[in-house]
Amino acid sequence: LCAHPQYKPQETGEHVIQCLPLEGSPKKPRSLLQMEAESLNLRHQSILANDDTHPKVYAVFSIDKIQGEDGETQTKIHVELKPIDIPKLESTTSIPPQIEDTSAVESFLSGKNCLQGGSGWWKYEFCYGKSVEQYHIEKDGSRTVIELGKFSRDAHLDWLKNNPHKKPKPVDIRKHVSLYYGGGSTCDQTGHPRETEVKLKCVEGASKGSVSLYLLEPHTCQYILGVESPMICQLLPMLDENGLISLSQSIEDDYEVVTNDVKD
Repeated sequence: LCAHPQYKPQETGEHVIQCLPLEGSPKKPRSLLQMEAESLNLRHQSILANDDTHPKVYAVFSIDKIQGEDGETQTKIHVELKPIDIPKLESTTSIPPQIEDTSAVESFLSGKNCLQGGSGWWKYEFCYGKSVEQYHIEKDGSRTVIELGKFSRDAHLDWLKNNPHKKPKPVDIRKHVSLYYGGGSTCDQTGHPRETEVKLKCVEGASKGSVSLYLLEPHTCQYILGVESPMICQLLPMLDENGLISLSQSIEDDYEVVTNDVKD
């Protein structure tokens, strides 16, 4: 039936276009072969990435030209899978336990590391277990010093008796302590020695070496020195119910202060 002339397609009158490769050219364009190779590569990668049960392998792609039976040159894509030999290495790296650096706290408690603050004409310096000073550096390098208070264990304990609300809270809820520094330079307005309440406050979240200082004078020649730092967080558990540490006792006995009183 198909061979009957009535069933042949009608001629359209258009020129018939036949795409034939030139002599010696491959049956498929090189760009098509490259696209097929990349597609095959992606399919293999997808299969290997989602299959954890088989050993890890890598694919080697090669494009070969072979002579066909009809004498024409054909291009074939060859894929070879090879295992990845990954030697198992015994882990020799161990994470050492974190050691908390207490050198800054020890230097602070010993009085070797004094904290300084203030801007403008007057600046101030706080040495734990020693003193609180306000000073000005002259042009010739000399210092004019007003002593705002010296530490005395007995004076501190007497101050806590007269101000029981200043006693430290229990260690588990303790966030700050107050220390009394009295017997400073004589105040011209009151005729009494200057005195300072030093507030040591634990501040979490900041860098360990950061320290914030502020000095207030709520009453004439009566000062409040605030010291806020993460370093204080390490110090608070070491203090007793009076906010003291045994190290401060020996510091007090070996310290001598030389000051120059000035008029306010």
